[in-house]
Amino acid sequence: QNSPFPECLDILASSHATLGNFKKASEIARKAYSLALSLNLKKLAEDIKKRLDTFERFQ
Repeated sequence: QNSPFPECLDILASSHATLGNFKKASEIARKAYSLALSLNLKKLAEDIKKRLDTFERFQ
């Protein structure tokens, strides 16, 4: 979970959500979101944030 690529973390978060583990999905998505922001990947960060909000609603 220490990937330098926010896309990989985003996929991992979505995989956890698919399995119903929304708490873990949210945790990983937060890391992906922060990493995307730090890399100035604004569109990706926006997309991850939308998914993160969804994951958090299902916790």
